[in-house]
Amino acid sequence: LGRLRHEHSALRAGSIRYAAGEHNLLSFIRADEEEEVLVCFNPSEEEKQLTLDFFAELQPLLGSANVTATEGEVS
Repeated sequence: LGRLRHEHSALRAGSIRYAAGEHNLLSFIRADEEEEVLVCFNPSEEEKQLTLDFFAELQPLLGSANVTATEGEVS
């Protein structure tokens, strides 16, 4: 996690906006003038689906997530 904070300025000093907290998931967006980072935590062993009200290109930075984004739905 320290490496990610070093590589992504939004994780160090960006604003924070909570995106969703459903189905035992926690997600929030950290943003600064250079980037926006969507952070999702799933403490469960089972795959979860999360619906958000925005669309963006997503790239997993850490973990074994299989991320799919279609018309605002991230799974």
